[in-house]
Amino acid sequence: MAPLAPLAASLLLLLLSPPGGDPGTTTAVVAFSSPAARLLPLRRSPVAPSRRAPIRLASTLEREADALSTDGDDNSGDDEKRDAGKALIESALENHADLLPTDPAATSKTEPELEKAEADDGRVKVVLVTGFESFNRALYEEAGRGLPPACAVDLKVFADSDIRSEATSQAFASAVKNADLFVGSLIFDYDDVVAVSSLLDEHERSHPKSARLMFECAIELMGYNRLGSFSMSKPGEGPSGPPPAVKAILNRFSSGREEDKLSGYIKMLKYGPDLLKFVPGEKAGDLRTWLECYRYWNQGGKNNVKAMLQLLATRHLLERAKEAKRGGGKGGGGEADEARLAALERLATPELEVTPDVGLLHPLLRGEGGSRKFASDPKSCEFCNGCMVCRSGGGGGGIRRRVAATVLVRSGRRNIEPIVEARGRARKVSAASARATRLAGAAAPVRQPRKSVPSQLTRPSRFPFFSTDLEWRLSSECARLASERNFRLAPPDAPRVALLLYRKHVVTDQRYIYDLVRQVESEGLIPLPVFINGVEAHAVVRDWLTSAREIEGVKTGTIVRDSTYKPSEAAEVDAIASTIGFPLVGGPAGSMEAGRDVDVASSLLSSMDVPYMIASPLLLQSIPTWKSNGVLGLQSVVLYSLPELDGAVDTVVLGGLVGDKIALVPERVRKACSRLRGWISLRKTLPKDRKVAVMLYGFPPNVGAVGTAALLDVPNSLEALLKRMHREGYDVGDFATDPNASGQSLVAALAVLGESPVVAAGSERMAEAVERKMERARTGDETVAEALARPGGGLGGATVKGADIKFDQLEKMLGKYMTKKVRRAWPEKERGPGVSAKNELVVAGLQLGNVFVTVQPLLGVEGDPMRLLFERDLTPHPQYCAAYEWMKTPEEEGGAGSQAVVHLGMHGTVEWLPGQPLGNDRQSWSDELLGSLPNVYVYAANNPSESILAKRRGYGTLVSYNVPPYGRAGLYLELANLKDLVNEYRSGEASESASRSDLRETILASCERTGITSDVELPSDDVEALSDEAFDSWIGTVANYLVELEARLFSSGLHTLGAAPTDDELASYLNAYFDERLTTEEVEDVIAAWHQQKDKAGGMQPGLDFFGWLKTFADSFMGDGDAASDVEETVPAGKDALKAEATEIVDLLSKNVEEIDAGEYLVIDPILDTFVPQPHSHSFCCQFQNSRTYLTVINALNGGYVRPAPGGDLLRDGTSVLPTGRNIHALDPYRMPSAGAWARGERAAKEIVRQHLEANGGAYPETCAVTLWGLDTIKTRGESIAIVLALVGARPVKEGTGRTVCFELIPLEELGRPRIDVLASLSGIFRDSFANVVDLLGESLCLDSRAKKDSMLTILVDCVVAFPDDMFERAAVADESPDMNYIKKHAMELQAGGTERPAARLFSNPPGDYGSMVNEVVGSGDWDESESLGEVWKGRNAYSYGRKEGGGGTRSGTARPEVLDKLLATTDRVVQEIDSVEYGLTDIQEYYANTGALKKAAENRKAIDSTTGKPKKVAMSVIEAFGGASDDDSKVPVRDVEDVLRMEYRSKFLNPKWRDAMLEQGSGGAYEVSQRMTAMVGWAATADIDNFVFDQAAERYALDEDVAKKLQKSNPEAFKNVVRRLLEASGRGMWDADEDTIEKLKSLYADADDLVEQVASSFG
Repeated sequence: MAPLAPLAASLLLLLLSPPGGDPGTTTAVVAFSSPAARLLPLRRSPVAPSRRAPIRLASTLEREADALSTDGDDNSGDDEKRDAGKALIESALENHADLLPTDPAATSKTEPELEKAEADDGRVKVVLVTGFESFNRALYEEAGRGLPPACAVDLKVFADSDIRSEATSQAFASAVKNADLFVGSLIFDYDDVVAVSSLLDEHERSHPKSARLMFECAIELMGYNRLGSFSMSKPGEGPSGPPPAVKAILNRFSSGREEDKLSGYIKMLKYGPDLLKFVPGEKAGDLRTWLECYRYWNQGGKNNVKAMLQLLATRHLLERAKEAKRGGGKGGGGEADEARLAALERLATPELEVTPDVGLLHPLLRGEGGSRKFASDPKSCEFCNGCMVCRSGGGGGGIRRRVAATVLVRSGRRNIEPIVEARGRARKVSAASARATRLAGAAAPVRQPRKSVPSQLTRPSRFPFFSTDLEWRLSSECARLASERNFRLAPPDAPRVALLLYRKHVVTDQRYIYDLVRQVESEGLIPLPVFINGVEAHAVVRDWLTSAREIEGVKTGTIVRDSTYKPSEAAEVDAIASTIGFPLVGGPAGSMEAGRDVDVASSLLSSMDVPYMIASPLLLQSIPTWKSNGVLGLQSVVLYSLPELDGAVDTVVLGGLVGDKIALVPERVRKACSRLRGWISLRKTLPKDRKVAVMLYGFPPNVGAVGTAALLDVPNSLEALLKRMHREGYDVGDFATDPNASGQSLVAALAVLGESPVVAAGSERMAEAVERKMERARTGDETVAEALARPGGGLGGATVKGADIKFDQLEKMLGKYMTKKVRRAWPEKERGPGVSAKNELVVAGLQLGNVFVTVQPLLGVEGDPMRLLFERDLTPHPQYCAAYEWMKTPEEEGGAGSQAVVHLGMHGTVEWLPGQPLGNDRQSWSDELLGSLPNVYVYAANNPSESILAKRRGYGTLVSYNVPPYGRAGLYLELANLKDLVNEYRSGEASESASRSDLRETILASCERTGITSDVELPSDDVEALSDEAFDSWIGTVANYLVELEARLFSSGLHTLGAAPTDDELASYLNAYFDERLTTEEVEDVIAAWHQQKDKAGGMQPGLDFFGWLKTFADSFMGDGDAASDVEETVPAGKDALKAEATEIVDLLSKNVEEIDAGEYLVIDPILDTFVPQPHSHSFCCQFQNSRTYLTVINALNGGYVRPAPGGDLLRDGTSVLPTGRNIHALDPYRMPSAGAWARGERAAKEIVRQHLEANGGAYPETCAVTLWGLDTIKTRGESIAIVLALVGARPVKEGTGRTVCFELIPLEELGRPRIDVLASLSGIFRDSFANVVDLLGESLCLDSRAKKDSMLTILVDCVVAFPDDMFERAAVADESPDMNYIKKHAMELQAGGTERPAARLFSNPPGDYGSMVNEVVGSGDWDESESLGEVWKGRNAYSYGRKEGGGGTRSGTARPEVLDKLLATTDRVVQEIDSVEYGLTDIQEYYANTGALKKAAENRKAIDSTTGKPKKVAMSVIEAFGGASDDDSKVPVRDVEDVLRMEYRSKFLNPKWRDAMLEQGSGGAYEVSQRMTAMVGWAATADIDNFVFDQAAERYALDEDVAKKLQKSNPEAFKNVVRRLLEASGRGMWDADEDTIEKLKSLYADADDLVEQVASSFG
């Protein structure tokens, strides 16, 4: 059997394995019912106020309203301001009046201190920990109060937050210490697990036989389960478990399908106790009682919990009485007197109230007296009262299910056949029989059924009433009920949405469930509210839901579905919205092995091909905490990380906790509904009528950036997309049929629309401006893009469409509240860019039929980047807002009327606007501007970090595109000549001494000219004095360096969306991936063989393995996948294996077409019974077809599902990231660092320390500044985190499921060196996306490896929160010498100066902000000395983060500039990791703007070096953490930044091969050249750039006439920026250029500038 999800294993590895047995061979059974039943054994941020602490709802919301209505404005007394501030109150209390406290005195009580011990009145003392179910606290307390007097309990209910709360932790510890019974559920937080474990160990000493029941907890706690002789503890090597007969019974509930096993475990929980009564033995009886208790708990509801408590209390009292009679037990006759025993004997066995695992509900379904009604089993009745059963007095028509078992002996084997009987009322078991059974140590017998019928429990149950329920919903009866109850129903033809709901929330009657359904109806959507335990979501999608496309596909034979699929019984829906989160398959249990069943989930969702959305209230956070901090920690994993593995989109937070209740925010429900309507509207609109906006980028301004994106040829990609849309039936005007139309022309025209003089003239004159440019291009004007010289400008009939929007109009679009924010940030005299001379907001683009192509507005900080240093709330400027609002406005109201937007390329800015870091709310700008627009975001596959923001904050449905082909740098020009000279010298061809001497001089001169002596230093300054041996050794080093330089990889050119690679490009990918493991000839053979296979298949999709598919198809009918496990497979070895892998890569790369188009696939012709090509087939057959459905931009625009895949690149991540055209996601943040990342990071840290010791006379670095970025963290699985830990002298600690729960300090004697202090510089994305790592670095209760468990208990009792809660703080107070612990040394020095939190070490931008702004400053040229760049970085990164900062959370940083100053002053080395070939130090601005500027900030605080007269240099180590599969993990290259810069410039920017590849890309390639020139100036300001780099850059790009002409023709602004940066470098003293060169550059710049000025003056 395949491995089970660890949470399932947590029960059954302990429950079902024989002592000493192999857990891997057991059959596991577990049930999950409540939301947190699947929550992970992880830490959770404590920033939310203790849910045990009472909350005055009204006052809490009033304070929140005040905060919302007061944002820096004066006391205007504006009623509107107050109304806007009250939005939260109205939202949270709408339909939630029942949440308001009716007894203020009661609700204001605080958690009591340790109470005075009460006299022992005989009540059973029970501690119940509800875990994350604080909202059910009152229900459980009421259940405890309702027990009969004979078995009364003293019940104390605690939530998980009470375990560590300062106000309640001592009360909790005291209650556990004195408890007779302990029941724990949903305890997963690591601190809680440790605390409870310690308390239960202590409890064992005084209560060695007391019952302890742990339900749905962390693996570490499940072993504490004990009831009588049954125990889950682990004696010896193997876990304890039931006898084989019991296992045989439990094994009967396996369904045979891996994905269905957990739902089978639910069945076991229902029927297992009844079956176990036939198994003899005390242990089986006790196990049965345990399962009976679990069954009560799982079914939920007050009566079931009451029944469980009664069963446990009665058992405990009877056991106590039995002990007393034997004279050795507690209580004596006084406690177990005859009267009480008689009362216990009279107690009836509690009835189990059963709710089905899956059902349907609706607010209009009510029984007599207003009781709830659910859809019921259609074989009995359509609807019934209560929770699918007849409660006492609840009305007829209900069902009770009881199970008996018949034990048949056949051929010596025992076969158990479950027998199910449905009956209205059951007989009660006599009190005498019950008492006798309990005294015997077994559970009470189950009533025998009068008659029985067999039932197949191993097959998923069918629920045809899903379609029946929709019929009822559309019936006149439903309409009548709605009219009577003033209930607003959606119209009958409204879109239908399946709502997946938590069953336990339904059972416990959580109000928000019905409010949600009610509001969805009122928003014009027909909900299909399906409640499930959580593990059956995939079965609902598979068997009970369908879509129009799926029905049609099954009918035509293009989709072959599972045998359980019956369209006539399934409900047809237009979308699926889950309020549960977690993975679709396995639900919460599946979260423990995230991604294991993604293929199953994505196949099911692909077949339905409808949007899959997550929309849920927060169950672990309060509404105020969400509003102030965003979605935090574990809650973010549940709602975002895990569902995204299945391709979920548009996650919307619907509300959260208010006190101990779940409340909805109606405005958020409206948002979720509007986004669902947006997607469904696309689907229901014919392609020819769909209106789509395509958004390009143009940032930064004035450098030729219009129509550019990282690694993407935007003009050609735009052209390909428009032509594909035309073939799909979209109206794109004449563009697709005009032979002269081109994407380059569209981009050139859009660039004209964005020119300042054109904007100033307003939208009415924009068409004229484009016409003028076209005329000038036709006359050969070199300052105009050549593409506009084509007939018709190459625009394919595109027309200019725009508007001049007045501010009053914008207010109507935005609403008063958001408009006020804009007015404050952008007063009338400072309206920002995009404003005409008439002070109107100008928005414009090109209209091609129904497609509107435009450029995303600038952010508005250009020219004034320092503004961000003083304004944390970067509210977008008015024209930015107007552009998005006008795009959404219907055409009849004067707007563009777009139904969807495509953001083309990586990346835009809307997702970076101010708002919640995670979990958009009404005040998040991305939420406001995108509104209900579906956002199809075309994104680079190798950037899963920033794509997270696009997906989560920008509602982006991502479609990934591939990275460009890789190239080898080779050697060029004089470097190639130098290689020949070196080889000649080393080969001995110049044997005569005179020749060798001359050759030596020639080599030295060549090395000087090329700057090689900077890379490979001469052993002596006196070259003449070098001995032959020393020179020969140096020459050998030069030769090795040239070999390394020649083999360096670079990204060649740009990728075109949907373009399949050529054979040469395929070869470049393979050569880079396999390095020397495959020869060039072998790579060519693989490609040729692949072509032959493709041709032989007659058009079959390349790489399609028919026999492999056939085997999969056949296996699908065999039930258990293990059936074919004994078939031997031949695994190719050696070169054959490499070639097989290479063929797979070629196959996957060929599917780049899926970025736009599904391509041509084969389907089975039902008549010919053979494979035939099927263009754009909706799907292939069986599982294979589902993997080939529309996975592209086109299908996203169809309102369909885009298949998920991990982000990354081929070299680092292998084939898992291919093919592209996928909805990419990141990895599980709770598993970092991975084992491999830890090993590599530890080695890198050792190498960093070694190099520093070598360069500094054996002195250790006191502080290392390490950058932690989201991108490299995701792609390396956390290597940079591992580097931080290794430098400090700490290591990750994993819990039972393999997840990282804390970092422990390594003892100094084991470490063998001082602890190095670390300044962790966090990017904004890392801060927001990896909040769990931030918490772990600032985490509590992870003692070092020498800590003992007893000390933990002492800490808990003394108050947990008093313990230092930071890894760095633990190091700062460690009992170690400051000379061996630099963290402690620096903290003591800061503390001596009165600095608060001197051990703060995690620094980043202000909360909610991103970026250092150094690149903006460099781009504008608005800076004087390079030192100022370091101070800009410091000003933007002075916020400390961690659990104790600002209340905790990603938006709760605290400014601590004094601590940052100290760390910078002591920083001796900066560490930066590079994760990919595509993004090197010289390729993007962020490296110099962050790491380079950090280095400069540290140097600003160093003493003056007497030898240079400048501050002492701070070294910078660069780890290149990329490479092909041949990389030796034992080698972790660590180089100084100057060495890496030289290698990168030589292999890429100065390399004619790289340059020529970029020139072929037109305007986009020219921009890539331009922005790298800007980055060169940034690096020269923050590090050292050799003079030869600027010399050769000028020669390659500005002074080469042919190259200069190409740049100017394709992108005039980019060329102008190239020349400008060279002149700037000379003017700032970065480059020592000769006068002749400078004069030539000035002449080039003046010519370009004059022409631009002429254009401006002629138009203005």
